[in-house]
Amino acid sequence: MNTLTRQLLNPTRHNLAGITLIETVLSLLIIGGAFVASLNAISGARASQAIAAQQRLGLILAEDLMAEVLSQPYKEDTTLGIELGENTGDRSNYDDIDDYRGWTSTPPTDVDGGDILGAQGYTRSVQVDRVQFWSPTTTSVTDQGMLRIIVTVTRGGKEVAKITTYRSDIYDTSGAGY
Repeated sequence: MNTLTRQLLNPTRHNLAGITLIETVLSLLIIGGAFVASLNAISGARASQAIAAQQRLGLILAEDLMAEVLSQPYKEDTTLGIELGENTGDRSNYDDIDDYRGWTSTPPTDVDGGDILGAQGYTRSVQVDRVQFWSPTTTSVTDQGMLRIIVTVTRGGKEVAKITTYRSDIYDTSGAGY
């Protein structure tokens, strides 16, 4: 019997160690690949959680400002926007919905001008437009009894929340509003 046949039929300790080393290296490669894949999945899940948290806070900020805007009467006079003599930098003086037209704040502030805790890096803005009563997606130059209010919240230049609502002057005269 030649040497090669003897080694194949009766492996020595040296040959077994070589096979075990190859198996060990292959096992480590497989485990390493699985570990990298699991880390990628975890980091993707964390990124999704961060985006969802930003959107939740953005929605809370948008709802808070929208509630403030909607608590105001429909209009004070025929001017769209801040009336003469009202302070543009102080929201506590706003006395009707259209005063909020074009208002923006970075970071978001409360009605008294204080920064909202935890909202650094966010921007809130309000758009108020006159719209046609029977076609509220169409803007109007004249007051037709309907306003479209859009509150947008951004973070890092990206929109994280946006709320659009409509308010009619009927709400104010029906006794439901102011």
